[in-house]
Amino acid sequence: MEKFLKRFERFIVIALLGMMALVVLLSVVELAVLIFEQLIIPPFMLLDMNKLLKIFSFFLIVLIGLELIEVIKVYLVDEQVHVEVIFLVAIIAVARKVIVLDVNKLDPLILIGVAAIILALSGGYYLLKQGLKIRTTTPKPQKSEFRRQNTEGTRRKQEYRRPKSEYRNQKSGVKSQNEKEKNQ
Repeated sequence: MEKFLKRFERFIVIALLGMMALVVLLSVVELAVLIFEQLIIPPFMLLDMNKLLKIFSFFLIVLIGLELIEVIKVYLVDEQVHVEVIFLVAIIAVARKVIVLDVNKLDPLILIGVAAIILALSGGYYLLKQGLKIRTTTPKPQKSEFRRQNTEGTRRKQEYRRPKSEYRNQKSGVKSQNEKEKNQ
């Protein structure tokens, strides 16, 4: 039953990955069409602020889609969700919202809430990176000591072993060079 559930989960993740890739591809095509349409409307090759914000918002949506593909891909390979990538997706999503936000029309409490979200995500990402840095730079003396002792033991065993050729010769009745010298 567990094997079936693992296969089912893998199938769902692959399906999600395929659908997400399709959505990102279609959004890139839509973005290209949007840019082309905005550039051919008179005045040619000029964008006003609203059109520019709309295009930037679309760019960031595509970036969010790419980050989500990365999250799904990492989950497919490692079968783990990496929190760092989730933080990045959330930060990009909030940044997108802030870029297209019309500050003049919003209640000040909403702006304070957005600022609190930005601070919380930034602080969480910073703490996560610090935690990962500490985890990767901390030496693990027990493992390295164990490995060193283990390799020394292996070397000692190899020093006391006879070469295989001597063992084969002894088994077949042929005397090795060392045995011949001892007998003389």
